[in-house]
Order: sequence, then structure tokens, then C-alpha cells
Amino acid sequence: MKFQIKLFIFVGLGLLSYFLFFQPSWSRNCPPARWELFDQFTQNFISEDGKVLDNNPALSELHVTSEGQSYAMFFALVTNQPILFEKLWGWTRNNLMQGSDSILPAWNWGKQKDGKYGVLDKNSASDADLWIAYSLMEAGRIWNRKDYTSSGKALLKTIEDKEVVDVPGLGPMLLPGQYGFVSSDPQVWEFNPSYVPLFHLRYMQSMNPSGQWAQMSLSTARLMKEASPKGIAPNWVAYRFNAYTKTGQFFIKPERGDLGSYDAIRVYLWAGVTNIQDGLRKDLLNSLWGLEPLIKSLGYPPEEVIVTQGTGDRISPYGFSAAVVPFLEAIGKDDLAQVQRARAKSMQLEALKKSKSKESPVLFYYDNILSLFGAGFDEKKYKFAKDGELELPWNQKSCELR
Repeated sequence: MKFQIKLFIFVGLGLLSYFLFFQPSWSRNCPPARWELFDQFTQNFISEDGKVLDNNPALSELHVTSEGQSYAMFFALVTNQPILFEKLWGWTRNNLMQGSDSILPAWNWGKQKDGKYGVLDKNSASDADLWIAYSLMEAGRIWNRKDYTSSGKALLKTIEDKEVVDVPGLGPMLLPGQYGFVSSDPQVWEFNPSYVPLFHLRYMQSMNPSGQWAQMSLSTARLMKEASPKGIAPNWVAYRFNAYTKTGQFFIKPERGDLGSYDAIRVYLWAGVTNIQDGLRKDLLNSLWGLEPLIKSLGYPPEEVIVTQGTGDRISPYGFSAAVVPFLEAIGKDDLAQVQRARAKSMQLEALKKSKSKESPVLFYYDNILSLFGAGFDEKKYKFAKDGELELPWNQKSCELR
């Protein structure tokens, strides 16, 4: 018991020293970075040991995804919570990455057929991999943690080795995962447009200038334009290369469907939060022209849009409205942004009220994630620099973002 008390005191003093000496001097003069929206997320979705619980209503069991872990790590950094960040990263590394910085995280963890808990699918999800690597390297820079920087760079190298592919007629691209997205007869590659935020590509380019990230930015911009003929981003898109004509084209695989929905909503979000000085931002926004008239007509972003027709009217949850606020502001539609901002806030408050009284519907993980990203950017909790670096108000001399 005495040893445990001494250990507790030692750890406490170490953390105190960290806050006093290793953070930038101006961050100690800024107000606390706590944020009620993320506090609610932490309370409702993050377990004591660092799991982010995904309560997808389409599934019968709670499960954990690498996506959820990556997003929570990002917001733990945004809100300056190093203890929570370490807890999330530790669980992710130990349970999804076999304890190694150089192994891609398994994307799905939960209750197995034998009743035990563990990895359900060892395949990776490259968007989560990028977010984890990004959050680690930025945590290393901002909190002066060389171990995080080292872990992030190790994961980045594995991403480059196992998830980046040079596609003939297109260029380097990020596969959605390590396995299952390439076929050789005919030559077809599958991509998820929401997996490749432009600011991530810029950041990885700065971290590894000898890599293929600069070229990938151009390839991704082409994907966004050619895969969205009606100005609507698809959830999934495939690319076929003709070895005889030496040309390739994007197309929708029937088994994937021609919808833009829960995956694709992030494409508009990422475009909206991309730095205004990025040379490809304008082209990206122009490629997504089809969503704004739908929002204007319906009063909300549709939950599902038929990509090939640009039509859809199904009512979306509040997370969709939160996600499109930065996008609408980026294209100069401040009036529509205000309507969606109000819709997101009122519907979220109602959902929170019902969840506290144990009424249906409950709070859902994904709505809250979209709200954190959309509202966080809107309220200047974070922003991305031209090179993708994270800018935070509590880490600025002025204590605010401009």
C-alpha cells in the first residue's frame, strides 16, 4: 500500500512538472481548453480504459473502431487533455496494433463468437490510420513528446508501405485498407473519397517530403472531380485501367451502390475545414457544387443522395447539419450555414435531453463525432494551417485563433 501511495505521488508530481515546464509558456496563460461538447462525448462514449464505444444502431452489439479511437485522440489533443490522449493511444496500441507502432490498427474490435472480446476484423481502415499518425505527430510537436512523434512516424511509414499504391493512369493513391481493394482482372482499384482529407496529405508531405503525398493531392483532386459528375461525393468509387488504351476511368460498382451518405458527408466537412490558402481548395469546393442547392431546397442535407442523379430528400440526423456548416461557409453561403448550425444545435439538445430521461432516441456516436468536427471548427476550437499543422487557441500567444 505504501508503495502504491508513493507511486501515485510520483506520477502526480511528474504530471504537474509536465504542465509547468514542458508546455509553451503562453498556453499556461490561456483559459482552460475544456469544451462541453467533448466532455459530453467523453462521458457517453469513452470507457475508463480508453475505448471509444460505437453504438451504431444497425449493430446489435457495442463495438470499437480504429476510426473512433483516432477521432477521440484528435479531440483529446484539441482540448489539451494529455492524460486522456495517453489512455486512448495506449488502448489502441495494445489492442488494435498488437503493441507495435509499426502494425496497422485492426479496424474493428468487439464481442467475438465465443463471447470473448477482441479483434473482429484485422484489416485496416486507412482514414483512421492517417488520423492516428497525424494526432501522434502533432501531439509530439505541441506537447513536446518525442515518443509520440516517433510512434507517429513509424505508423506513417507503415501506411506508405502497405496502403499507398501507384495507380497507372492516375498516380499514387491511398487505398481504404491494406486488403481487399484491388483486383487484377480487370485492373480495378476501390477508393473512399472521405478517407483522404487534403490537409492530411499536406501534412504527411511536410513530414516526409520524399514520399508521394504531393502527387497524391493531385490524384485525389482528380478523383473528387471525376467521381462527382453531379457535384455529389460518393461513398465509394472504383477506378479501372485499360492496359490497351493506357487510360483509366472512375465508375460506381453496383455492389457498392451509387449513394453519397454517411461516408461521403465527411468529404464536404474536410473540404470546408481545409486552409483557405491551399492551392487545391477552390477546385475541391467547386467539385462539390451539387449539395448546396439540395440543402437550399430541402432545408437540410439529405441523408442519402443518388450520386448519378444528384437527387435525394431523406431527412438526415443532426450530425449532417453540423458537418456541412464549414462547407457552406467556405462557399460563401453564410445564410444556409446559419440554418444548419441552428438545426444541429436544437436537435442535439433534444437528443441529449431525451437520453438523460432514458427516452428514445439515444445519443449516437457518429452524430456526435460529426458535431465535434463541425462545431469545433465553427467555434474556432481548432484549424488547420496551409501545411496541415494543427492550430489551437490555447497554444497561441493571443489565446485565440484568427
